[in-house]
Amino acid sequence: GEAMRKEVELRDRVDSERPVAPLRPAEDAIIIDTDNLDLEQVVDRILDEVRAKK
Repeated sequence: GEAMRKEVELRDRVDSERPVAPLRPAEDAIIIDTDNLDLEQVVDRILDEVRAKK
């Protein structure tokens, strides 16, 4: 629950702020906000992006 969320947020912040090889999305990355989406909705969103690129 809440403890897990905080651990993930801390991990992500540490990874993105580290001085050597910080974790960053690629310049051409497509960011898909999956908050509040179920698995089927996430897959649909990804497929929409793939189809739009064709």
